[in-house]
Amino acid sequence: MTETTQASTQQVTESGGLASPAIAQGKAVVTFLGNCQVNKLSLMTKLDNPNYKVRFHTITEFWGTFQPELAEKEVREADIVVCQLVLSPGYVFFHEKVRAMSRDRVVFTPYVYIDGFGALEVVSSKGVNRVQGMEHLVGPMAERPRGQVVQRFLQNEYDMKVGERFRRSVDEMRYRENQGADVKIADYIADTHRERPVAYAINHPLPHVLDHMYAQLTALLGAKRVPYEERGHFDSGRLHLPLANRAFTPWVVEELGLEYPHDTHWYSSSVKLAVMVFNRIRQQGGTVID
Repeated sequence: MTETTQASTQQVTESGGLASPAIAQGKAVVTFLGNCQVNKLSLMTKLDNPNYKVRFHTITEFWGTFQPELAEKEVREADIVVCQLVLSPGYVFFHEKVRAMSRDRVVFTPYVYIDGFGALEVVSSKGVNRVQGMEHLVGPMAERPRGQVVQRFLQNEYDMKVGERFRRSVDEMRYRENQGADVKIADYIADTHRERPVAYAINHPLPHVLDHMYAQLTALLGAKRVPYEERGHFDSGRLHLPLANRAFTPWVVEELGLEYPHDTHWYSSSVKLAVMVFNRIRQQGGTVID
């Protein structure tokens, strides 16, 4: 266990939040609240601890089946709650509200958000698709015909600021974790991203990233854990999240200093995304040149 995990475990345990006969007997009711990342944590917990009653609820109306009233009821009934840390006070699952509902029997996990691996990337947020990195092509699209901009983008003639975006996202994750997350992931991503892929998409971490979070979670719960590398083919396959529509190019690999290759389909994806940016700018009333 890392020093960070030990500190988190000590903090939550000393608060009394995890004291429960059901946890001690390995028959706990555990309610998970979050997005697709927490959904995978709930799946691993269920697979490895068959005596637990594991329940999952999405915290957003834009993904999964959003049932806030049922979720609140099951939070109050649970022996332990695992919830994604939400820092917006007006939101129904604001972390202080969840802490009160759960009578302090809660473990907070971070929201993993890793920008920069796609020079351009389609991101779904609150029911709307947008193109991350699009702002760096707005100026060029107003100055040159679309075809020239696409070619220059493919030749890495525009600074998409992927390194800056990656560092900023890690710093933001670290800041949010320090607001109350018991599980930490920002440092792990910063330390490992050059050696092995960490994200299929901005908010779709790879299984080894989820497993690092899961190791901390099970330590806090006193639950059983099967490491990802030891899982069977079927179960390990269920832990993968979808790949984004992104431009993970040779230039991204170079700027981030990665030790693994770019996406094999980077060229066609880059063309499609650059054309998408052109169309979005035009739809939004911006200046473009056909």
